[in-house]
Amino acid sequence: MTAFGFDLLRGSACGGARVDQMDDRTVGKAGLLGQADLAVLQRALIGGTPTGATVRERNRTPLDAGVRLLVEVFISRGQQGRILTWQINAQPKERSPDRYEITALRELAAFPLFKLVLDRSKPFAVRNLIFRAPDLTLKVVSGSAFVAESS
Repeated sequence: MTAFGFDLLRGSACGGARVDQMDDRTVGKAGLLGQADLAVLQRALIGGTPTGATVRERNRTPLDAGVRLLVEVFISRGQQGRILTWQINAQPKERSPDRYEITALRELAAFPLFKLVLDRSKPFAVRNLIFRAPDLTLKVVSGSAFVAESS
């Protein structure tokens, strides 16, 4: 199933059409996903074709006509990425019951990620720094801090 999810991101599971270029007519020809489901895939591809993708199954629930999966998807593009949580309904294919086709796709959560690069040419002296967050406290008695940049 996870390999199928990656193929879907690349577009090969949608009748050979690229997901980021599909419209109402090509969705009907692909025969796999409705317009709402396609919008989930198009949002995942915002920013262009991924340079890498990982799909991890977190839960599997049997249904009368297939399965419901909870999956996490990590998509990377250079210095940026996204983590998505999807609920996927899938059923066995008619001619290949050992393979599945997606019948519904719902996005439950999505978070952007940015790779930060420390600029070691811009150090700052730090003394008695306390950083508090709801579940984290960082204390630096004495040290250096650097500017972090993302592209």
